[in-house]
Amino acid sequence: MGQIESRYIIQSVSRALDLLNLLGGNEAGMSLTEICQCLSLRPASAFKLLATLEAHDYVQKNPHGGRYFMGVASVQLGLTVLRANNIREIAVPILKKLRDDCKETVHLASLTGTRVIYLERLDSLMPVGYLHSHVGMAAPAHCTALGKAIMAFWPSDEIRRAYAHTPLVRLTPKTITDIKKLLAELDRTRKRGYAVDNEEAQLTVKCLAVPLQVNLARPTWSISVTGPAERIDRLIAKNQLASMLKMAAKEISDRIAVVSRETAAEVSDC
Repeated sequence: MGQIESRYIIQSVSRALDLLNLLGGNEAGMSLTEICQCLSLRPASAFKLLATLEAHDYVQKNPHGGRYFMGVASVQLGLTVLRANNIREIAVPILKKLRDDCKETVHLASLTGTRVIYLERLDSLMPVGYLHSHVGMAAPAHCTALGKAIMAFWPSDEIRRAYAHTPLVRLTPKTITDIKKLLAELDRTRKRGYAVDNEEAQLTVKCLAVPLQVNLARPTWSISVTGPAERIDRLIAKNQLASMLKMAAKEISDRIAVVSRETAAEVSDC
């Protein structure tokens, strides 16, 4: 455990995590008695923790032997972490080719709540003025193409809930600040297959983005091409940019899917 003051630790959560760590190190599973002995828990307390974790699929119980094992949610969580760690390694070579082809700045980002987190930025090969983006930066999703490309696949009621207590901050005169207009823009995004930031996050800067869709799951990541509005408009007019982005996204998504399947196979063989 990190150096965190004990007064901030929620004991029930700590015990549940200790239990998961214990099961994760015992591939043969463990009985209730063994868990109680290892964690110095009373049977009633251990049973409630196990029942709660089982209800959320983090633990599963063998109905015959009565032993507890790590559940499918724990495996999925581990795969998510592995994918997140691998995403840059997988994506960067493809993003470099995309950047070289379009000669504009390329980004990779993920969505957390209503904010996008920039995971990678490859700079333009042509002169560009100041761009706000940098690796590690968080930006409002509603005014970035990267965020809209992912949110386009959210149900409308979920988007309304997400922004019920979060204002649609205006960054430029072109920023969408009305939830109905945002929902309409996300609908257009979903239908055409790419999102547009039309100087909504930074004046004179335009951006196109597409989601990374892996195994038909809801998108988690997106990639974009960003540059001066007039240069991006020329690429759009030539019908080049959207197709280049979609091709790059498909290649990255396919590689992520392969890594996920290989990792899942390794986990199931353990």
